[in-house]
Order: sequence, then structure tokens, then C-alpha cells
Amino acid sequence: MRLFRRNLLRSGLGAVVGISLTTAAPAASTIVNSLTGFTGDSTLPATQTAATTAGLEFASIAGLAEDFSSDPTVAFGATGAAFGGLYAGDGGRNYMRTIDDYAFDSYVAEVTVVVDTLATDVVFFGMGSGNITQWGVPDFAGAPTVFMSPENEKLMTNSVNGISGDWENPPPGNNNDWLGNPAPGLLSANAGTHRLRMSFNAPAKEWVGAIDIDYAGGPFVADATTVTYTLTNMFDDGGFVTIGWPTNPSKIYFGGDDGAIFKDFSVVVGSAPSENADFNGDNLVDGQDFLIWQKNFGVGTSHEAGDADGNSLVNDADLTIWKTQFGGAPAAIASVPEPSTAILAACGLIAAMWASRRA
Repeated sequence: MRLFRRNLLRSGLGAVVGISLTTAAPAASTIVNSLTGFTGDSTLPATQTAATTAGLEFASIAGLAEDFSSDPTVAFGATGAAFGGLYAGDGGRNYMRTIDDYAFDSYVAEVTVVVDTLATDVVFFGMGSGNITQWGVPDFAGAPTVFMSPENEKLMTNSVNGISGDWENPPPGNNNDWLGNPAPGLLSANAGTHRLRMSFNAPAKEWVGAIDIDYAGGPFVADATTVTYTLTNMFDDGGFVTIGWPTNPSKIYFGGDDGAIFKDFSVVVGSAPSENADFNGDNLVDGQDFLIWQKNFGVGTSHEAGDADGNSLVNDADLTIWKTQFGGAPAAIASVPEPSTAILAACGLIAAMWASRRA
């Protein structure tokens, strides 16, 4: 099955940062559900009631297109939740979603998906209303959303803003198509079990997606991570942003079609992810920590190996955190007004060392 995408006409509005509203939203709930304990399918009242009790609901039980054979139901069994059947087109595409909204809570959400192939079993995982829209894509336009969809050697992402309802992607993407984040080893022709993760920092309004390819259980280890999406333009501000959150839902949703199986869904609500560039644990962020980061750049996966933001990757984002925290203890960084001349000089020297090594 092809995953259809189409360019949207742009309104010409640029990214606008509005003034945040101060209205507090109700706190969302932590959910941990294997999706193997339900029985029946999404058309049955008893199944719908059980899902509601668990904090979940179905986006639709009617199917996308009623003019050809389709199987829009979500069927439950010992292996998890199976979405639709193997039909051409998007007639079987559907979504499950949380009842709670999550745009005002930091969280980490994960779900495991089992596919025959990613070429046929289209998969989505995101935050928004989770409604079925054009070509079965969630929240295609007009309502704020951000999501990921694994494809051949790419983790595709896209978002819709709350200003004009148009697509909005950070560099190196654009606002006319989805952003393809490299995911080496993710082959669409192969059957596989993969685990998807999205992390949201509510105070910073930052969303990041990741995938653990050929997931075999245990702790999540990111094989590919998306760029960071700053979702400022998805929140109502009383000015430019008028169809954002909380005017529209910010549910966590997952789904797809052609028999894709989802299981072991979780969304854990908590504090914003901590950033810590003290990699050797000596309560000081200094040149030793830079050398740890430099040694493990592109290969490390742990904090001790240079992962400052907890996304199981050692990359340029971790260097940015190190630069911010250089010269102090991580917990004390917020109280430091600005770096001293000595610190700036040290940063420049080490940056030059790193540049010459990479050249």
C-alpha cells in the first residue's frame, strides 16, 4: 500500500510565536496497557466500554470509504490490536487514541507495532485529535497534530499548526511535504517488530520521535531519532493561534491498516526530560565531559557515553547542552546568568579542536 501525501496550498503566513495563555489544563493520566486483555472488536459496545475504562477510545468504526470492501474494525486477541484487513486503498485504516489530552504535560509515550511489511501495513503514532481524514492520514489539515510514520529507511514526520491548519516542519524539512528522518536498517519489504517512542517537553513545547528497529523487548534503544519539533504554533495564544490546543484535542493516537498489530502501549506523564552534560559524574561540566562526548559521537547510547538529553543518541544536540552547562554543576546551571570570558574562551578552544578532528 502506498502512503498518500499531497502538497497543501500555503497561506503565506510564516512561523509566528504568540503569547502563551496562562489557563491551566487538567492533568493527563499515565496509561500502561498491553492491548492484549481486550476481547472482540471495536464495533462491539462491550469492547468500547472496556477501552473507555482503560482511558482509550476508537477514532471511527465506520471506515474511510464505504464504496468498496473495507475492514475498519480494530480486532483484539492475544497478540494485541489488529487494525483492518489486507485491502487495497485505505478502507481499513483506523486509530485508537487516549481520552485525555496531553499537550500541557511532559510525557514519554511508546507502542510496539508488528508488521508483515511496512510497504503494506501503514503505521502512525502521534498527538492530536487522531481523526481519520483525507487518504486516511490522521488530522490531515485544519487541526494541530504532530506524528511519525515508519517507511523504508526513513522515519517520516509531519505537523499541522494552529494558525492556518497547514503543514509545518523544522529544518531540514519544508512545509510542502513530510520530513524524512534517516532510519538505516528499517526496510519496508521486511516483516518486523518495531517500537515507537515520542517524548514531549511541555514547558519547552518540544516533541521528538524515535524508533527501536527490530525490537526484541526490554528497555527502549533508539536506532533513529527525528529532528526536534517546537510546537509553539500549535497552542492557542489569543492572537495568531486560534485553532490550536486546547481548542482542539491533543490526544495520543496510534493506528494504521492492512493488519498492522499494535501492543504494549504506554504514556508516562512526568517532569520535563532532564538535561545533564556531566557525563563522568564529578558534578562539574568541563573538558573531560567534552572528550567523552567526542569519543562516542554517533555511536554512544547512554548518558555515561555523552547522551545529555536522554534520547539514547550521542549527537550535536548533546554538544549544545554541554556548551550551555559548561563550567558548572548541572543542577546549578539555571542560576548562572551568563558565561564568563574564560568559559567562552575554553568553549572556543574545544570547539576548534572538535572542528579540526572532524575535518
